[in-house]
Amino acid sequence: MPHCTRVRQVLKARGYRATPQRLLVLEVLETAGRHLSAEEVHAALQARQIARDARDAARRVERAEQPEAHDAAVDEDPRRRRPCPPDIGFMQIAHDRLPLGCRSEIPWGRIPAAGPRRPGVLAWTSASSRSSAPSPRPVPSPAPAASCTSRSRPSAAR
Repeated sequence: MPHCTRVRQVLKARGYRATPQRLLVLEVLETAGRHLSAEEVHAALQARQIARDARDAARRVERAEQPEAHDAAVDEDPRRRRPCPPDIGFMQIAHDRLPLGCRSEIPWGRIPAAGPRRPGVLAWTSASSRSSAPSPRPVPSPAPAASCTSRSRPSAAR
């Protein structure tokens, strides 16, 4: 509908922001070709939002699978970062940088990165789930950190 462009101009002139939600509503109204009830707009928005979320999630998973997307802090300053080696997974970075309640050290390279690194393959799929043949590259299991499970978290003082 041609009046939706005018609606955008009016919103901008009155100082309203063109939020993604408002732009989605205008997109539904533009593509409908007829007047829609509130229920029809809501149903169209639900269908578009679910499809958009799935595409965004797949794009983010593919981006996270790329080796240069992984990074770890060089020191305590979060502004200084370096690329993470490709054999390090998210769990290693989380263990090194998040307060998990333990003081154990897992050496770099002990936890392999999860999932295949081919574009278009989602992280939660693996070679073994796609075929009955065993995975060509076995993933070594990390050595257990004894202090991780043996220590309990300190209780907060009351």
